Amino acid sequence: MLNNVTGFLRSLGEKGLVAIDDPELAAEQLIAAWLGLSRLQQSLGVANPPSKEAISQRVRLATQAMMRGWAL
Repeated sequence: MLNNVTGFLRSLGEKGLVAIDDPELAAEQLIAAWLGLSRLQQSLGVANPPSKEAISQRVRLATQAMMRGWAL
């Protein structure tokens, strides 16, 4: 997954659509934002998996925030 997201972000940078100095680090940060604390909470047994709607919202909001940060 990290390789795929890194490649995608790198391609956006090469097309001049975003300004990302380190696509691999950016991909790692984006994936971490997608997962949020829910993954840790599930691993600790203190939370159930999020709903599909909650996952969609988290991914959408995290992606929007990162894209604003990488805007030219």
